[in-house]
Amino acid sequence: MEHPLLIELEELGCNVKDGLYNCMDMEDFYIKMVRKAVPEDSLRPLIEACGAADVKTCFERSHALKGVYANLGLKPLFDLNTPIVETTRHGGFDGVPEALEKLIAEHKRFEETIGKYPE
Repeated sequence: MEHPLLIELEELGCNVKDGLYNCMDMEDFYIKMVRKAVPEDSLRPLIEACGAADVKTCFERSHALKGVYANLGLKPLFDLNTPIVETTRHGGFDGVPEALEKLIAEHKRFEETIGKYPE
């Protein structure tokens, strides 16, 4: 791992080696995928579904994000998103808005980190 962003992602608790493996060990490709996964816009559909208390869509959106986070090794985001997935998977909604707020805050932290390393 040469790129300082990768080192910083590791320090944030990410499994960069796993993410790189899933991106055929191509650092540039991995970084590109992380940049696409983390912008606030990537959360917008989930935020809207949560705001509408649309449990089905909330599950679908959070489940899709869970796969992205897992494939890229973004463990802190994966861990914060998982309770949303599991609660809505079974039709529940209790605690989802609060869990989403934590996910949003962590997303912002990741955005700030990535923003330190322009393309």
